[in-house]
Amino acid sequence: MQSLTPLTVAAGICALLCCLRSVAIIRKIRWIPITVFLGLSVLSRTTIAIPIQDFFLGIVDFSVVAKNRAAICMLAFTACIAVGQEIVFWWARRHREDRRENVVYDAGRLMVFASAFWCLAMFGHFYFLVLKQNLEFLPTALGSFGDPDDHYGYRAYFTQLVYDARRGQWVSYMSMFLFTPLALVLLSAVYLLRQNFIPATLWLSLVLVTPAVQVIHGQRSPLVIFVGLVVLSLMYARRGHQVQRILLSKKLYAYGFAIVALALFLGASVYVISDNMGAIEALTMFFNRVFVVPAVTPNFIYELIPEQFDFRGLYECFFMKDRHAVTSDVTYGDLSMALQGVSSNVNSCAVAVGYSGLGYFGAAMVSVAMVGISCILDFILVRKPTILRIAALIISFDGIQVLTSESLEGAVFSRGYGICALIVLACFHFSRRQQTANVNTRPQIDHGEEFAPNPA
Repeated sequence: MQSLTPLTVAAGICALLCCLRSVAIIRKIRWIPITVFLGLSVLSRTTIAIPIQDFFLGIVDFSVVAKNRAAICMLAFTACIAVGQEIVFWWARRHREDRRENVVYDAGRLMVFASAFWCLAMFGHFYFLVLKQNLEFLPTALGSFGDPDDHYGYRAYFTQLVYDARRGQWVSYMSMFLFTPLALVLLSAVYLLRQNFIPATLWLSLVLVTPAVQVIHGQRSPLVIFVGLVVLSLMYARRGHQVQRILLSKKLYAYGFAIVALALFLGASVYVISDNMGAIEALTMFFNRVFVVPAVTPNFIYELIPEQFDFRGLYECFFMKDRHAVTSDVTYGDLSMALQGVSSNVNSCAVAVGYSGLGYFGAAMVSVAMVGISCILDFILVRKPTILRIAALIISFDGIQVLTSESLEGAVFSRGYGICALIVLACFHFSRRQQTANVNTRPQIDHGEEFAPNPA
């Protein structure tokens, strides 16, 4: 097997060891830092499968050189994430006995912020569906599900249409990927603090409207991610105060297995509906899409740069345009056309896009930037209450997972990686009612374990 080289095996083993260390850190500090989640997500999806990618049905027969380049770049990211999570671990242990924030959050103030983002999200959906008259495509989009050829044909047609006719694409994307997640998480937090029907009703309205918009766009992976976000926010709203207990429980791994099983079920269900697959075939397809494809598609970059395309430059380390963009720069469509003869979006992880800019130095630079953003967030969160830590982690879910198939610039500005967590922090900060006192006046438990809900 061409993928089994010393470098690829080393990359896979180092990634696996780093993931095991991440789990150990979670148990020791009784918290899931964003840096640790970043490492688990990116390494499990883009690196562990590098040495075994030839065992799966490949898109293109890539060279050993390309696979070794991928291994070197991901080893650089593994080193960055290993250092980053150890720094966060040290920082958390160091501040374990410091003065800690004992905060009561005002549900009414937090509801103001949640309502504002709900209004922005619903206006964006209304603008896209009604004012731009895209609602008329919903029957066609629904009809394309169940037949793979119809589905991909509709998606290509609609994507080109919204580019050419300017049918509210960017407003819709901001609503789907920025305002809607912020509203869902903040509404869930309000419900956790003070249970009543208003945040629940607003939350439910977004859950019902947003999938229709995603179906019209012909999007399947974002729909799966949205379902995951809905499940996480629902768990947060109903059982957010029990998360600390779960992290300390001996059943932590059972809960983790249950979440993975639920994710596989939801993801496979989308393929059953959209591609009319059987259950086993859908599970296999979803597994390949989540854990194999993100490790394979970056090879388009490693195969062609710098042999066929020159390194793109410093600024270009942080982004790469899709195939519809009118630009003199290299796009995903150019890479696909060079190797397959067909223009398609062979999206690659942020580290590979960094390599396309300045080679191995670019990959290392992007890796440092990715980990640096998450570490800064963790340094801020280390003394915050559990309710805020969980909210910041959930809102970072989409931005982190898109790093496996998008550039860092796209993850930050299109999916809110880092930005959305800071917005949530600001909303909670301005919703505080009081801040007291010293840890010695409270039971000696892990910091941030408790919070005081407002009276109903």
